[in-house]
This record gives sequence, C-alpha cells and structure tokens, in this order.
Amino acid sequence: MQESSTQIPTVARLDEASATGTTLVSWSSLGLQRSKIILSVIALLLLLIALVAVIQSVSFEALWASIRTAHIEWIIMTILLVCTGQLLRIVRFKRLLEWDRAVGARAAGQATLIGQVINWLSPIRVGDIWRIWRAAQNRPGSLLWTTSAVVVEKSADSLVLAAFAGALLLAPLPEGFSPPVVRLLVTALAGALLVSGLSALSSAGFRRRLLKFMPKVEVWLDIANATSPSDLVWKGRAERWLEMLSYSALIWTVAILTNIALAQAFDIHIGLASHVLLLLALQTTSVFSPVPGNVGIFSLVSLGVLTTMGVSNADALAYGSVLYVVVYGTLLTAATATLLPPLRPQPASSPVQHAPHS
Repeated sequence: MQESSTQIPTVARLDEASATGTTLVSWSSLGLQRSKIILSVIALLLLLIALVAVIQSVSFEALWASIRTAHIEWIIMTILLVCTGQLLRIVRFKRLLEWDRAVGARAAGQATLIGQVINWLSPIRVGDIWRIWRAAQNRPGSLLWTTSAVVVEKSADSLVLAAFAGALLLAPLPEGFSPPVVRLLVTALAGALLVSGLSALSSAGFRRRLLKFMPKVEVWLDIANATSPSDLVWKGRAERWLEMLSYSALIWTVAILTNIALAQAFDIHIGLASHVLLLLALQTTSVFSPVPGNVGIFSLVSLGVLTTMGVSNADALAYGSVLYVVVYGTLLTAATATLLPPLRPQPASSPVQHAPHS
C-alpha cells in the first residue's frame, strides 16, 4: 500500500499548491453552473406541476389507504437493506483509500454519507468535492489519491450498472413495454455506462474525469509531474479492481433487494427483470436530474414504470413516495450520526513520564 504514495515524488508541492489555492472550486467554475441552477429551478417547477397533476388523478384516500395497509415488517426490512447498502459504500471507500495509506472509519463514514447528502441537496452535485476534502483531511499528500479514489469508485459503479443493463437485454421484458423502444434505451444506457466506466482505464480518460469533479486538479498534476492517476491505480493492481467491482456488484444487488422488499410491503409482485429496469430508471433520473433533493423523481419514475406493469396508480405512487422517504431519511439519519461525538472517545495521552524501576 505504501508503494503507491511513493510514486509521487513531490507530495510537498501538492500540499503547497492546495494551500495557496483559494478554494477547491473557483468562483469562476461556480459561475459556469448558473445555467444549470436556472435549469434546476425550471425542472423543479415542472416536476411540482406534474406531481400536482398526478395527485389530482389519484385520490388522497386511495394513496393513504395504500400506505396504511403496507406490511410494516417489509418496510423495516427495506430500511435495514438501505443501511446495509450504505455500510458497504463506507467499507468500499475506506478500502479504496487504504490502497494508499490507512484512514479512520469515522472519516470514511463522514465523507461517504455527508457527501451523498450534499449531492442530494445540491443541483450542482458538489458533494464529491466535499467528500474528497474530508477524506484527505489530516492525511498530508493524499489529495490527488483521494480524488482518484472517488473516480475509481464511480467507474466501478458504472461498469456494474452496465452489466446489469446488458443482462436486462437478454431477459424477457415485462408486459406493457415496447421491446424495441426499451431495448434501444437500455442499450444506449449500457453503452454510456460502459464507456464511462472504462474511461478510468486510460490515462487521458481518467484525467478528464478528474477535471470534471475538480477543475484545479490539473494544476496539481502539472506541479507534481506525477504519473497519471490511472497508472497509480491500474498497474499491477488488477486484483484491487476486482475487489472494487465486487463491492459495487454487492451494493447494487442490495439496492435491487431493497426495491423488492418494498414491493412486497405493497403486495406488488413483478419479476426480477422489472426490478432491474426500475433500478436503472431510478438511478439514471436521480443522477442526471438537475433537481435539488430529487424532489418528485422517485414518485414519478415509480408511477411511470410500475403502472406500465399493471400496478395501480395509488400503489405505484405510494411505493415511490415511501422509497424516497426511506432512502433519504435513512441517509440523513446516518449522516447526522457521524457528526455526533464518538461513544468511546480516545483517552488523552499523558505527558508524564514514568520513572524507571530501580
């Protein structure tokens, strides 16, 4: 694990460059997000209008009846699965950072959970930048590696979701969907995810993805004259990539099980291929939607996908609404818990020297 950090010979200059910089993201780069923020406001208004139209088409009594009759034991199982998925994300990020040097579980947990909360609330998704800063804090010389770790993590997710989409192409589609249209969309999504994931394996592609998250990382790379981050991660480390892919596959499998558990709570019985399709639809719209907080996304996507499979409007809307509350409610609770003082604080080291025994 130490050899990766020694490949950067001028780590001190990395820290000097980061210390003299004004911020991780300059005001000019934030200014470029102005149009995206405006788009977020417009999209939010359109979603609210769509939600109002949907709510008017579904009576509140029917919606409340669907929620009230849901099986509480399956909702509890859904919450436990969401917690399991978040725990796996923390372990994966910690393991990835430890390719370079040791990191505390508390720092990895805060970076992972609070970063997701910031991404959820921010239309410009600056949570990844905060996550990089938090994970690199108190770890001199690790900023470049931490930035690379976030990109590697997202690349592994892209490759696993691309595999899920490819598997969906081989499975029979649920009734109600147009096979040519769905297969075309899924093929396009799988191709985009595959290209996105494989870009981390090339030096130029990896650098472009780094610049997407942290525009000023180019300065640090030039100052350090270091090898590319992909070289630091890829050369001689195929087994570590397999480890990351295994974690990612497990995380997204738990996500599918989460959807299945919540579907059982509402007595929604659809096939595995339908749950994979629903996961891809939810993930795509959540990631690429410019709406802060993903307001209305889960409800509208669940309504659009599940009703096509024959689920009633009330059950589909209740499913999406409860899923939103469970996922982000659990995330907020877990992120808040990482800010609390540790239950077992480390004892302060005593400066008193013990006298030698005579």
